Amino acid sequence: NMSQTGIRVGLVCLESDGAYEMKRLLAGMVNIDLHRLLHPENFSCEELERITTASETAAALPLWIHDIPMASPRDIRDAAIDLKSSHMIDVLFIDGGIGTLHSPIKEPDEIDSYMLGLEMLAQKLSIPIVLTCHLSRSLEKREELRPNISDVQNAEHVLPYIETAFLLHNENYYRGDTTPDNMMEVSVWKRHEKHSHNGLTECGFMRLKLCQ
Repeated sequence: NMSQTGIRVGLVCLESDGAYEMKRLLAGMVNIDLHRLLHPENFSCEELERITTASETAAALPLWIHDIPMASPRDIRDAAIDLKSSHMIDVLFIDGGIGTLHSPIKEPDEIDSYMLGLEMLAQKLSIPIVLTCHLSRSLEKREELRPNISDVQNAEHVLPYIETAFLLHNENYYRGDTTPDNMMEVSVWKRHEKHSHNGLTECGFMRLKLCQ
C-alpha cells in the first residue's frame, strides 16, 4: 500500500465499502487470508496480537476512504475535491468501473465526457488519478488469456485519456490451481501521443507476489 511509504492516498470506492478495503489492507499486513478476516473465527493468540498491532498501524496511515455506492460523476468529483482540501492527498484511486456508476454510462459520448472530466479533475487538483477498469469478457473465450490493451472495456473511449496503464493477469484464477504460486503478472503500457486512440504501447513487464 502506497500509504505505508508516507504517500497521502485518497480512495473512492464505488463497489465496496471502506471497512472491506481496510480488511484487505490488514490481510496483506498480517499475511492472513482475507476470507478469514471477513469471517473471523479460531484465531490463535499470536494471530490476534498481529491483527491488533496491524490495526493500530493502519489507523495511523495517511489513507482516507470515501465509499460511495452508486455514485454519479459529480459525487466522485466532490469526494476528490474534499479529500484534496481536507487531507492534501498526493494520489487518488477510484475503485470501480464505469458500469458501477449511479446511471451506468453506456453511450460513447457519455464515456468520453466522464473520462475528460477525470482528466480535468486531475489537472485541477494537480495529482494523478488511478482508475480501475474492467476487461472485456470475450478475453476468457480465447486461448491466450493474458490481456492486451484492447481488452479494456470501452477501450476506444477510455484509453485516449489514459497516460499509463497496468494490465493485471493472475493465471491461477483461470486454471483453478489448488497450489497457486500467488504471483501476479503486470504489463505496463505508456502513452506517446496524447489523446491518440493508438498511443499506448507496452514498455515493461513484472511479476508481483500477492499478499492474501
